[in-house]
Amino acid sequence: MMLEGRRVESFSIRIPRDQALRLMGVRGKRRAPRESLMEVFEEEYATAAEMVRPRAVLRFAPAGLPGSSWIAPDMPLVAVVCTIGDVLEKRVSRLAEQGSAARALVLDSIGSAGAEEVADRSNRLICEMAASTDHVPDCRRSPGYGSWDVREQAAMFRFVQPDEIGVTLTESCMMVPRKSISYVVPLRGGEPGRLPGNRCSRCGAEGCPYREGDGDHEVDESASSGDFES
Repeated sequence: MMLEGRRVESFSIRIPRDQALRLMGVRGKRRAPRESLMEVFEEEYATAAEMVRPRAVLRFAPAGLPGSSWIAPDMPLVAVVCTIGDVLEKRVSRLAEQGSAARALVLDSIGSAGAEEVADRSNRLICEMAASTDHVPDCRRSPGYGSWDVREQAAMFRFVQPDEIGVTLTESCMMVPRKSISYVVPLRGGEPGRLPGNRCSRCGAEGCPYREGDGDHEVDESASSGDFES
């Protein structure tokens, strides 16, 4: 499958419990949470799956990101905007307004883990599609991280046009819904049909079940299929 054009994807994800707990500050037995907090976590985690709407827009650029002064103008890449939607986010706001701050923070952490999982899934999809081409995916990068100015979100959104999945950008370059992630995956040259031995170290999809050495993970094959649009 060639990397070209624009593609809209819907995913079925399982929010990583360990990632959600880490975002809450829970790291092993040394920082075990109170039993009451874990009860809240289990309740909100059980309902979170019904509130996420994981979607992504992916668009191939053969030579840089149009309008970007940070990305090399000759670098082929795939630009992505992904989200879990706004349903979970709205519940977080309602809980906070009702004075349930702890429960709101727990659900917010679960939502952040869900957004990262959608980013990982879409990143993995790029790696799968690139495997049959002469493109080698590099680590994904997001506006606002490192030296990449967050104001270049505007160039990302003009190029990807994620309105179709309900993601918009404020004047201060914040994404709405908040549980959304934008990134690019630079594509470098390689031998067609092969990725170099360190391909997993170049991919930003941490916890990916396709990662070398992680073969015991269960693989979710529920991502929808489709071709890039011209």
